[in-house]
Amino acid sequence: VIDVPIALIPLAKYCASLGHKANHTTNPNAEYQAVFHPRFGGIKCVRMLRDCSEGEEITVDYGYDGTHGYPPWWRERQS
Repeated sequence: VIDVPIALIPLAKYCASLGHKANHTTNPNAEYQAVFHPRFGGIKCVRMLRDCSEGEEITVDYGYDGTHGYPPWWRERQS
């Protein structure tokens, strides 16, 4: 699960990876993969699982399983 601090959400503040910009689905076209960034150390990147079309939304399965709790927006969506 990626939990980006609010201060780092704007791309002007953090752009080593765009992994935090991928949207959630249970039928993803991409997945998170751990990589080492020379400045930021261990980060998650997004690896496509298949070719995608121009303009297609990049989606990943966030992996919410309840182990670390759920963010408020997720709980509201499941209600």
